[in-house]
Amino acid sequence: MKILTNFLFLFKFILLGKIKKSFFRFAHLKMRTFIDPSVQIMGLNGLSLGRNTTIADGTVINTSFNDPNKGVVDIGNHCFIGRNNFLSSGNTIIIQDFTLTSWGCCFLGRGHETLNPITPASYSKTTSGDFIEIGLSSWLATNVVIIGPCKLGYGSVVGANSLIISKSFPPFSFIVGNPAVLIKRFSFFTNQWVPIEEWSKADEDSVLSEEDYLNLLKENTRSNIKLPSRIYPATNQMGWF
Repeated sequence: MKILTNFLFLFKFILLGKIKKSFFRFAHLKMRTFIDPSVQIMGLNGLSLGRNTTIADGTVINTSFNDPNKGVVDIGNHCFIGRNNFLSSGNTIIIQDFTLTSWGCCFLGRGHETLNPITPASYSKTTSGDFIEIGLSSWLATNVVIIGPCKLGYGSVVGANSLIISKSFPPFSFIVGNPAVLIKRFSFFTNQWVPIEEWSKADEDSVLSEEDYLNLLKENTRSNIKLPSRIYPATNQMGWF
């Protein structure tokens, strides 16, 4: 009898999960937002997605569903979250408009406690949460790992395999390495990336405000972009072309 009860509970849990998943994906198609069928979302109520956004296959989003007081993942408009990304929210993970992430990026807002090695790791409690914020139109290359707290300034680029641990960076930063370091910033005074050791007051004064930058991004958005062109790199469902 206990086995049957457990089976029925598991069947109900899986069935309801599939219904929620289908409804959520369909509802967001009206916003021109595509979520690959393989994406796993734990804590659906803690997830907010903008318009014209793509979540590629293999991605896992955990909004700390077992803690109702914490855990929010907010992904803005015109974002592309690459394949096999992992987002684990402790406090909040905010990914602002026009952000692009490549394969295998991880956003770790919380982990597991390591205070007592006698406690089995697989049963350990999660740590208190940290915030992660990714600024407008940032580009994170392959296998970037961010461990909060972290605020990445708008217009920034993070090189492949970089590791950011509890560190923030100003707008228009070019960041590489493990651990990640700031090597360049974009100057609107010279219209080029400037090595950080050569960064001047004139360069600093030329930095666009977030509002002005967002307006420029909107002006430069290709309004005629078709949804399938964003789906092709995000899913295995389309086959070869």
